[in-house]
Amino acid sequence: MAPRDLTGGGEIFDTVDDPEESARVRHFFLTVRERFLAASSAARRVYTPEGTGHDFPDRVPEFVVQVVGSLLDERGPGAPNPF
Repeated sequence: MAPRDLTGGGEIFDTVDDPEESARVRHFFLTVRERFLAASSAARRVYTPEGTGHDFPDRVPEFVVQVVGSLLDERGPGAPNPF
């Protein structure tokens, strides 16, 4: 079963006056997120640091460097260059 969280973004649904519509849209976003992750065997979910959201590259650039570095490390030495 897919996780039922919207870490760093769920508060947007609190602004919708219609609880049924809010639930429908929340379900849509959760489902789409899981389908995108399932589309590739190399996909992985990355949670941004506590207190950040979509603006995390400006707020914690070292986090971006760490994540990109870990992705490169996973490829290992001698892996083909995808670019």
